[in-house]
Amino acid sequence: MKLGVRLCLYAWCVFVMAVQGAAKAETRVDIDAARSAFDLARQERADGSYASAIDRLRMLVRQFPGDNDVREELGYALILDKQFASAQFHFQLLAERSADPRRRALYRAVLQRILSDRPAGVRLVLEVVPSSNINRGSDTDQVDTFLGLLPITDESQAQRGWRRTFGLEGFLRKGLGARDQLIFDWEVLNTTYSNDILPEATQFGGTLTWRHFTAKGNVQLSFGQTRIRTGDERITQNTIGVAGGRILGVGKTRFDWSFTRSLLDFEDQSGRSGPFQSLTLRHTWLLPRSQSVFAGVVLEDATPELAHQRYDGAILQVGGRKVFRTGTLVEAILSVGTRDFRGVFPGQSFDRFDRFEELSISAQDSRIRYKGFTPRVTCTVRKNGSNVSLFEATTQECGFEITRRF
Repeated sequence: MKLGVRLCLYAWCVFVMAVQGAAKAETRVDIDAARSAFDLARQERADGSYASAIDRLRMLVRQFPGDNDVREELGYALILDKQFASAQFHFQLLAERSADPRRRALYRAVLQRILSDRPAGVRLVLEVVPSSNINRGSDTDQVDTFLGLLPITDESQAQRGWRRTFGLEGFLRKGLGARDQLIFDWEVLNTTYSNDILPEATQFGGTLTWRHFTAKGNVQLSFGQTRIRTGDERITQNTIGVAGGRILGVGKTRFDWSFTRSLLDFEDQSGRSGPFQSLTLRHTWLLPRSQSVFAGVVLEDATPELAHQRYDGAILQVGGRKVFRTGTLVEAILSVGTRDFRGVFPGQSFDRFDRFEELSISAQDSRIRYKGFTPRVTCTVRKNGSNVSLFEATTQECGFEITRRF
């Protein structure tokens, strides 16, 4: 009996060792094949066969997503093939993942060169967003006024539906020396809704920005105009903004700020016209393993012609970002804020006061790509509470966006 047990244990050990040996041999074959493919891709890049080298390197990146050497070689091949948008994506990942500060500095320098060498770009956008409250309507069906309880019309109550946005976004860039850059961003977007209560909207916009780079950050000045046509209504928004950012210490944190002032002009509802301004302050902590978290505050001030629509706002924001070795990017932002209106709302005997919370989570996987099209999913939960029940609203929506860079 004991002899039989010993023979069985011996046979099991031989079997396990054989399986482990086969696995190691297979791993060695895979590694050897990958090294051969990598060397061949480098040779193809040197010979000018960029398309073949890129196909081979993309296959290796899918097989070894955490290998920075392979991704770096792919990035350089894409630059030589003038695929600047794809190259920019990979070098951004490298700059976030690399543990070596010298390599991070190199990748940031490459990114800056890509931006300066890529004078123009166009992005096709298609977004579909199902929503539990497409019209941002009220959760209740009555509003308390000095005349008593009055019903809220169906058009002002929350309605389910979806919106679809389709259009183009693009930019033009011009270098002004080693540290200055002039950028023109533009967009043409069309939005339609499943619900007839909301009319079709068309948006045209353009922004001219001067940006100056420093050793540890940048500053910029921008001027922009956006025109929106919603049914018979025309809205024009003229904006001026200043912004900046700086890396602090040894590159572990970053501080960003921005100030914008806009002038809104509602052609058919002049009472809503007037200036709007906001100040944003944000501190970001850059963590190991391609992670970052931030905390910030947004201060708002709106002074349209109608007194009951003027308000001061304050929003606290916290969030984080994580890039996984597989190429998946996940971002989350939590916003909590208030808006204190300075005029008595019609039908009330007091000033309106809103408090709101919003959680937004988005995910994108660089491995999922079809003919250059990349998907992104964003889910948002928004709750707006108010002392005027007309503005008690809850919204839950998940949007699916597909983009393609040219």
